Amino acid sequence: MGKNTIILVILIVLFLGSSFLAYNYYNQAQRLFQEKQTLIRENRELSEDLDRYKGENKRLISKNKNLSLRLAKIEEDLDRIEKERDEYKKRYEDIKEEKEGLVEEIKKLKQVRVEKPPSYGKEEVSDEYWQDVLQKKAELQIQIEKLLSGLKEKDAEVKSLKLKNEELVSKISSLEKAKEELERKLDFNSRTIEILTKDLVREKEDKSSILKEAERLKEENISLSRELILTKKLRADLEKTLSKLQDEKRILERKVKDVETTLREKALEMSALQRQLSQAISSTKEVMPKESKAIELPPIVVKPETKLSRPITILEGKILAVNEKEGFVIIDLGSSSGIKPGDKFSVIRGGEEIGSLGVIETRQNISACDIKIAKQGLKEGDIVKFTP
Repeated sequence: MGKNTIILVILIVLFLGSSFLAYNYYNQAQRLFQEKQTLIRENRELSEDLDRYKGENKRLISKNKNLSLRLAKIEEDLDRIEKERDEYKKRYEDIKEEKEGLVEEIKKLKQVRVEKPPSYGKEEVSDEYWQDVLQKKAELQIQIEKLLSGLKEKDAEVKSLKLKNEELVSKISSLEKAKEELERKLDFNSRTIEILTKDLVREKEDKSSILKEAERLKEENISLSRELILTKKLRADLEKTLSKLQDEKRILERKVKDVETTLREKALEMSALQRQLSQAISSTKEVMPKESKAIELPPIVVKPETKLSRPITILEGKILAVNEKEGFVIIDLGSSSGIKPGDKFSVIRGGEEIGSLGVIETRQNISACDIKIAKQGLKEGDIVKFTP
């Protein structure tokens, strides 16, 4: 009974300790699971931000490319317009020179004087002269009209060139402003792309560290899960063992109770027999004649049951319980039968000796014995015999 109590206490302590460890492991596993879920959520948010930044970066790069193309086209148009302006300016100078030449030529034509006629025949010289003068005048008039017409065309062309020049100057100014605006946008986009690139690199590094931390937590969670499974298994085994021991304890307690009840009944029977014996002896003394005193019997003293010396006859009992794991049995003979630690018992089954026992601890009505020899498996109900 002492060993069972110690084992039961140890198992209860182990059970409570394993329960505490299992509870701690469970709490730690829950905390790690929550941290893992938080990291997964943060990782998902970072991935979404990363995708958004990538899309924004791609859009800005495309926009930057379009702006670069527009800037290149504007610069090309600006170069072309400047060349056209130079050409128009050159044409303007050429037309201006032609105009001045025409004006000079007209002045020269207006200043042309008719030569005097020769002194020979007045009528003959006069007709030829005037005919020649009229012809030259007509030719000069035609030339003057042509020159005036050309001059008007040149004036119109000069005005047109001036208008085109003004338009080109205005367009060049607009293009210069557009170029400055595009350069400003390009610079802004470049700085934005640089910032986004740095953010992307930083977020990639953060994502990498988060993934590593999540992997570590995952491995730790797996390890804790394994430990939790082992702890649960150990707890189940301990609960099973505890339940088995409790059942065995209940059985032993019931058997001990039955044995004690039987012993009490036997003690009562023994007391009744002792009373009957005392009465019989008293009756015999009264019946015997007073003269008959040749033989005197010594007085018979009946001691209480608890102080009876070990009888000379062979003691016989039964095995009440067997614990093969610990190697001991419980028998229904105790100190009240004169049993003491160190006594030896033989185990009999079917009239054949199958083992031997050694008493290690006694109670009033039961004893615990070590199994010394067991040819066959001992079981409840086997006979035990003791010869002093």
